[in-house]
Amino acid sequence: MSFKTWIKRLLIVPPIIVGVAVMAVMVRSRAAPERIEAAERVRAMRVIEAPVAAAVPRALGYGRVKPARVWTATAQVAGEIVETHPRLRNGAIILKDELLLRIDPTDYRLAIRTVEADLQSAAADLANLEARAANTRASLAIERRAVTLAEQDLARKRDLARRGTAAAVAVDQAETTLLASRQKVQSLENELALVPSQRAVIEARQAQLDAQLESARHDLARTEITAPFDLLVTRLAIEARQAVTVGQQLFGGDGIATAEIEAQVPIGELRKVMAGVGDHRVTRERLTRFDQMPVDVTVRLPGDGLGVTWTARPVRLAAETVDPQSRTAGIIVAVDDPYTQAVPGERPPLFTNMFVEVEFRGRPRPPAPILPRTALHGGVIYTVAPDDRLAPLPVTVSMTLGDIVTLAEPLPPGTRVIVSDPAPAITGQRIAPIPDPTLSAALISDAQGIHPLR
Repeated sequence: MSFKTWIKRLLIVPPIIVGVAVMAVMVRSRAAPERIEAAERVRAMRVIEAPVAAAVPRALGYGRVKPARVWTATAQVAGEIVETHPRLRNGAIILKDELLLRIDPTDYRLAIRTVEADLQSAAADLANLEARAANTRASLAIERRAVTLAEQDLARKRDLARRGTAAAVAVDQAETTLLASRQKVQSLENELALVPSQRAVIEARQAQLDAQLESARHDLARTEITAPFDLLVTRLAIEARQAVTVGQQLFGGDGIATAEIEAQVPIGELRKVMAGVGDHRVTRERLTRFDQMPVDVTVRLPGDGLGVTWTARPVRLAAETVDPQSRTAGIIVAVDDPYTQAVPGERPPLFTNMFVEVEFRGRPRPPAPILPRTALHGGVIYTVAPDDRLAPLPVTVSMTLGDIVTLAEPLPPGTRVIVSDPAPAITGQRIAPIPDPTLSAALISDAQGIHPLR
């Protein structure tokens, strides 16, 4: 190894010595670590004193609007349409008793005249029969008198013949005259005996003609179709001057006086509403008077920012009351005058098939503590003890209503309930309580049903 190489290696030593010296100085001059006393952690939590309010049990259902009355106009007579309502178009509203269309009535008027003529003929036949019967009765009275005279004449001639003053031929002639008179009486009596049956035949024909006349008049009346109630025209399938046949469907009409909604409501929620109306035992009388149940019903558009609502009333149970899949019950409610309540730009009418939500409200329950559902943790709420430490408190829920719950028992006075998420909840940990009066007011509003149920 050369001298230059040794010199280069020795040049590394001075920097190392300097570095070691600097490290030694820094270690000696460093201050000792500061000692920090351990402090208990304090968690800030929102708290409220559970407000006491009379909660209104509510249930929410959904359904589609249907007209309470649906009518299909069907041709009951055949013929050509000669007149239609000027507004007979799909979507037009036509009032009760307005003429919708007229079928050519000519043939039906002629049929009425024909039957009326036949009735006049039957009446003339009956009058003729009564006249002949009267004449026959008069003739019968005469012939009976003639029989009496012939019998007297025969008796007298027989008496003369026994005395020998009259010939036998005279007796024979008198007897022949008597038999002829009796035969006339018998013939007239037979003719009178046929009068009741002949009268019955004529009266039966009159009854048949009366029925034909009534039918013809009905057919004439059926040539005019009028609105049976205020309706919205739907399913129009005819035009003016079109020939129609019996049974042909012409158009439909949806009643505008009342709209119905079959609301599907969860059974459990509905039970809460019905449980608050007093004696709610099911009887036959109550089933027939379902529309008198003391339940308030509100209909509104789901997700509507305008806050448009309609007041409704319960009407009846749906035919298929319980849906086993969704565990909901079908309740049909009615809204009166859904079209006249409409305000352009503000409140639409309840159109057919419109999807709406229906809120049922029962009677207010007795006042009870109200809490948000998030404050409940498996049958336990967390409270702040007087020393500001977390303390669990078991509670019993009497009713769940949307985002709130009501408790079955009152809380001790001054109980501060933690409404923030305390996870992890450690019993005895120190809490910095922050009162939340806004939440308390909101709980009372939700309990009293001031805001829509969600």
